[in-house]
Amino acid sequence: MPPVVTALLSGDPRAVSDLAYVQKSVNRVGASRNEIARDLDAQNAEAVRALEQSAAMRAAALASRQALDGQVADLAEKADRLTAELTDAASRLEQARAAEQEQARLAELARLRAADQERVAGQVREIQRQQAAAAAAAAEQQRAAAAALQQQSGGNFGGGAGGGAGAGALLGAGAGAFAGAGCQPASPYGEANGFLSPASLCLLASGGGHRLRTDAGRAFDALSRARQAATGAPLCVTDSYRSYPEQVDVFKRKPELAATPGRSQHGWGLAVDLCGGVQTFGSEAHVWMQLNAPRYGWIHPGWARAGGSRPEAWHWEYVG
Repeated sequence: MPPVVTALLSGDPRAVSDLAYVQKSVNRVGASRNEIARDLDAQNAEAVRALEQSAAMRAAALASRQALDGQVADLAEKADRLTAELTDAASRLEQARAAEQEQARLAELARLRAADQERVAGQVREIQRQQAAAAAAAAEQQRAAAAALQQQSGGNFGGGAGGGAGAGALLGAGAGAFAGAGCQPASPYGEANGFLSPASLCLLASGGGHRLRTDAGRAFDALSRARQAATGAPLCVTDSYRSYPEQVDVFKRKPELAATPGRSQHGWGLAVDLCGGVQTFGSEAHVWMQLNAPRYGWIHPGWARAGGSRPEAWHWEYVG
C-alpha cells in the first residue's frame, strides 16, 4: 500500500485492513489475468502450430492428389494404348481368318474345276472312242458296199469304166450319209457339254455364225421370224453355243457372270444371249420376249429374271 494512503488511514485500523484486503484481491486478479494471458498465448501458439500443420497436410494432400492424377492419366493412356493394340490384333486375326477361308474357298473351287476338267476329259475320251468306233463301222459298211458293187459290176452297172463310175457313185453316197451336213439330230454316239458334234448344230438364220442344237435352233428361227413379222427386225443375238474352250475363256474374263465350264446351257447349244433391247428389263423388246418366247419353247430362267439370284435380262434358254 502506498505510504501516503497508509498515513491517511493510520487512524482507522479497520479501513487499513479493508484496504489491504482489496489490495490483495487486486493482486490476485492481476495474477489471474497474467496467467490467463499466458494461457491464451500458449493456446494461440498451439493454434498457429495446428494451422501450420493443417496447411502442411493440405499441401501434402494436394501433392499426393496431383501425383495420383498423373498416375491415373498414365494408366488411362496405357489402357487406351492396350485397347488399340487389342483392337488391331483382333482385326488382324479376323483378316487372317478371312484369308484362310478365302484360301479354302479357292482351293475347293480349284478342286471342283479340276474334277470338272477330269470329267470333261473323260467324256471327250469316250466321245473320241465312240467316234472312232463309228468311223470303223462306217468304213466297214463302205467296204461291204464296195464288195456288193463288185459282185454286181457284171450286171446292172456293167464292166470297165462304167462299173468304176457306179462304184464311185455308191461309195460317194455312203460317205456323204456318214459325214452329215449339219443341223441333224443329236449324235447317237453321245455328246458332252461344250463338245457337241458340228452335225448336231444349226446355223441361225439371223446370221453372225451363231449356232444352236438342231431343235433349239429351228425353234429360235421361228421365234425370230415372228419378231420380224411384228416389228420388222429379227432377234439380235450376241452369243449362242459355246465350246468348252470358249466357256473357259468367258469364265476367266467374267467369272461373276459365266457358269463353271462344262455346266453352262450354252455348252449344250440350248441358250442364247440377246441384244436389240432384250438385254434391258422392262423394254418393249424384253416384254415382247416374255409374252411370246414360251410359245416357241424358249424361257427366261428364274435366276436370270429381275429379282433373281443373278439377273441377266439377255439370257434365254430352250426347254422344248
